[in-house]
Amino acid sequence: GASFPDTVVIADPHLVRVAAEAVIGHGTLISGHTTTRPRVFVQGPVDINHGASVGAHCVVWPGVAIGD
Repeated sequence: GASFPDTVVIADPHLVRVAAEAVIGHGTLISGHTTTRPRVFVQGPVDINHGASVGAHCVVWPGVAIGD
């Protein structure tokens, strides 16, 4: 399965998919939503694909796919 420390925050887990063999670094935030200016709410899926690596203290926003 995926590997990540308990300091990783996954907001909106129903919108976030972390595949097997993915590695997520310490202090990372993965969120399926954000607010842009002027106050536009954006929501979408996040895919961390098989074998992908996300470094420490990263922020991953909606609509992002990392890896193949």
